[in-house]
Amino acid sequence: MPTVPTPHDHNLPAEAAGCRTWQLTPDSHGRIDHEIDQLGVFAKGYWQDVDGKLAVVGLRIGQRPDHVIAFYGDRIIRHPDGRFTVQPAPHPAP
Repeated sequence: MPTVPTPHDHNLPAEAAGCRTWQLTPDSHGRIDHEIDQLGVFAKGYWQDVDGKLAVVGLRIGQRPDHVIAFYGDRIIRHPDGRFTVQPAPHPAP
């Protein structure tokens, strides 16, 4: 399981540190967007050009300038203080 560093234990799973986590995929996108909206946090699809066409590739969370962007495959982490961070998806070795 991926971990998020804390001041006390750099290998502590995020959930054990009191965080809520989601794995963003095209299938989980709608559910995660809804759950984050229910927390009172702005979230919307993040669009980019893919092969010459605009496509949703992730989720923007929060208001500018303090927003974060999670791409499909990334892990979204909501910390106990309400902050959101993103743990990028591991990239396969070449």
